[in-house]
Order: sequence, then C-alpha cells, then structure tokens
Amino acid sequence: MTCDNRPMALACTPLLAALLAASVAATTAGEQQPAVTTRLAPPVFRVLSWDPANPGPDIPTERRDRDAFTDVRYRCSAHVRVRAVGETDDGASLHLVVEVTGVDLTLSLDETVYLPPSPTDRLRAHEDGHRLIAESLFSGGEARARELAGPWIGRRLTADSASAEEAAKDATKRAARLIGQSWVDAMLADAARLQDRYDSLTDHGLYESPTAQEAVAQVLQDATRR
Repeated sequence: MTCDNRPMALACTPLLAALLAASVAATTAGEQQPAVTTRLAPPVFRVLSWDPANPGPDIPTERRDRDAFTDVRYRCSAHVRVRAVGETDDGASLHLVVEVTGVDLTLSLDETVYLPPSPTDRLRAHEDGHRLIAESLFSGGEARARELAGPWIGRRLTADSASAEEAAKDATKRAARLIGQSWVDAMLADAARLQDRYDSLTDHGLYESPTAQEAVAQVLQDATRR
C-alpha cells in the first residue's frame, strides 16, 4: 500500500464513476458523521489462579519468576471509510486510488490477573493497582486514538487487484491495520512507563509504604503533569 497526498489525474471509467457515485451517496447519507469516531468497549477483567512452581505452557517465560502478575491487552478494531479518486487498468490488474474520508475505531481492554492459590492481601492489592493504572490509561484512550487517526483523513491509498472492489478492500484493510496498531503501540508504551514506575515505588508489592493505593495515586498524578 502507498500513501500519497499528491493529486493524481486518472481516467474516469464507468466502474470508477459507479464507485464515485456510491461514495457520494454514502457521504450524503452520513454527512453528519465525524471524520474520526471512537468507541470504548467495556473492559474485560478476570482473575485466574496459578501455581508459580508449576506454570503452564501458556505462561510467558519472563513471568514465571513471579508470585503474581497482571496481563494487560489493549486492542483496536479500525474501519476506514474512503471515496474513489481514480483507477487505471493495464489489462493484467486494476490500479485503484482512494482517499480516506473517515476512520471508525472501537477500543478494548482485556485484563487477566494471575494469583497464587493463597495470595496475601498485599499481593492482591498490588495486582489490583496494576489493573487500576491500565484502566485509567484506557479511559483516556479515545483522545489518543483521535490524535493518531486524524492525520489519515485526506490521505490517498493505492492498491492493485483484479477488481476495484478487491483493491479498495485491500487498501482499507492495510490502512486500518496500521492505524489500529499505532494506537496499541502508543498505549503499551504509556502503560509500560507507568507500570514500571508503580513497581519501582512498591518494589513489586514488597514495600509496606507506600501502599498500593497510594502508589497508584502518585503514578497517575505524576502522569497528568507530563
């Protein structure tokens, strides 16, 4: 896929004209729709019991030296809206150019806390702190998503395929994958920074002071000052 903002002069074939007409109709029908829309899905949270002495094969190697850990997964489902701009057909394949008119993002968070069979209250509280930090970041995820998706509006995407429909599908899928991954990467980078700070303040839950609740409050307060 190629992203290009430069104007292109291409022939308007009957197929392209049909695509353009469909684009105009869709735009007219949904002209009030914002260029970038976001939706936060309810976080999914679960607690699982595990034996650190006998971790299963699904437990990552880097997590096996801990009594407990919290696995956090940020996910983004992206849909890219486009309008047809031009096409060329060399007989072997069709080269289609579309312009991004909108991006719709659904953001989700999946959290799993792994605890030993008889966790202490302090250990439970510490892992709950990781959850609170992850969910606090997630609650502000829509603003970051709009920031990352906004520059895609107006970009031109090209793709080659046997048909205009398949070419458009290929171009939009690739763009959606890039936009979605950029949000996930940004969220994971922010999460790593805050979660590492939390573990540093609490020594992974070993310190009595600050408490998990106090450390979470400090981490989130410091984050708002950045």
